[in-house]
Amino acid sequence: MALKLPNFRRLRRKVNKELLEFRLFLVDLFFFTVKSIKEWLYNKTLPVTRRVFSRKPHPPNVQVKDVRCKRIRLQIDSSYASPFNVEDFEVEWRPEEDPPAEWTSVGRSDLTARTVARLQPDTPYEFRVRAWNERGSSGWTAPISSRTKLDPTVADGGGYGPGGPEASYRWTQNATEVCVSFKLPPGSSKREITLTLKPDSLTVKHLNKVLLEGELYGTVRSWENGSVWELTKEKDHVLLSVTLEKQVKSLAPKFDYWRMLVLGHPEIDTHQIVSDGQSTRMLDPGQLDPYQLQNMGLGHLSGGAAATMMGRDY
Repeated sequence: MALKLPNFRRLRRKVNKELLEFRLFLVDLFFFTVKSIKEWLYNKTLPVTRRVFSRKPHPPNVQVKDVRCKRIRLQIDSSYASPFNVEDFEVEWRPEEDPPAEWTSVGRSDLTARTVARLQPDTPYEFRVRAWNERGSSGWTAPISSRTKLDPTVADGGGYGPGGPEASYRWTQNATEVCVSFKLPPGSSKREITLTLKPDSLTVKHLNKVLLEGELYGTVRSWENGSVWELTKEKDHVLLSVTLEKQVKSLAPKFDYWRMLVLGHPEIDTHQIVSDGQSTRMLDPGQLDPYQLQNMGLGHLSGGAAATMMGRDY
């Protein structure tokens, strides 16, 4: 019976593969060892470098990154006086009012994203930050201002205009329509009302007084295609209600509900609107109002469809 000899070529390939894997393991081990030694040396020498090479910090750079109805998030970036500086940041805030209120501290932390919570909706605030390290503290930054958004949960998904609901208007919204209301003097009649509605703008006048004029946040349908208005007599005033049907149905409250009635007017915090469950799915930009996408800073997603929509019979 003939002896079966091993396949030396296959055996050689297997040995070469194992040697290659072993060499790669040694390379990984080398770099891991070097990295570990560097980290160990850094941690051991850090107290010395802090004392010897660090410098008294400069005031940091501060930006407002996210505004909600009850909280504001700040982004803090160190303006390193020395590359060896390791800094903490102290944040203070106060309502922006006259006379100025006392500053309230939220403490020190090495975090560069700091959130100031438990604020009041539609209220202006001031913030200032200073840096701390082994050498002491920097001076305070110049106060930066920001205003919290409106809370839509108290206004059926909407808010009010500049100066508050009594001085301007109140508005609400749902997935398909936006309703805006104005308080008029007793005895007001339809003959005294002038309304001009376009797909992207609305003008409301009572006698010679302009109650509302501006560019809408989204597009709406005409009087003939769903939008309506009416006068209602109340106890001490006449209520003018204008209901605008959205050109495109809103699909997800946090994303595509209107953030304001007219561009430049007080903005609501759409994150507070309760979702109907649809917002958990991926939204196709083609389903959204291209004009509204532009107002959200997402005009690049509209794919040029805005011009098509604006040219349609609304």
